[in-house]
Amino acid sequence: MTTNPTPIADGEVEALRNGLSGVTPGPWYLDSIETDGAYGSGEDTSEGFRTYGVRTSGEKRFGQDASICDAVNSDLAVVHEEFDEDGTVAWDDVAKHNMAHIARCSPDAIDRLLAHLDATTARLTSLAEDNAKLRGMVEEVLEECEDYFDNRADADCDQDGFVPNKEMSLLMAVRNALIIIRSRSNLGGGDE
Repeated sequence: MTTNPTPIADGEVEALRNGLSGVTPGPWYLDSIETDGAYGSGEDTSEGFRTYGVRTSGEKRFGQDASICDAVNSDLAVVHEEFDEDGTVAWDDVAKHNMAHIARCSPDAIDRLLAHLDATTARLTSLAEDNAKLRGMVEEVLEECEDYFDNRADADCDQDGFVPNKEMSLLMAVRNALIIIRSRSNLGGGDE
């Protein structure tokens, strides 16, 4: 998995949502399939290994869970072997991972993911609106504080230079806060 995923392209979420129409319902699950296919090369060629497919318990065919897809004829097979007292067990590791991923992408899983995305988007929109209102209120209060402290700010002078009184220190803090709030407002209200 990449740590810096490519941003979602325009229409990609809607394509996922629209793509759910007509898809075989879930739940989907990984299933193993014994094949008589050959693997290896030369004298090391062996026959028979386990590959994988995806089935659904949402639909039945011939009294069994329906098959969605499988990797029986995959050109990507990478067969692994394990040996024990019962013999050799061989399986297509790529098929196992690919089919498990397809099973995780069942329509019910995609639907839940899209619902979560919709709820998160709505929450972020609400928070952004609340943030904008709160930022406006804070800016207004800080402007009132600026006016109040501006009339009371003063500094004494001693041998070390100017020493601001408490009001002058607060006025400087208020003005710095206003600079930050106004700069963020100019960026569209985002919290980077």
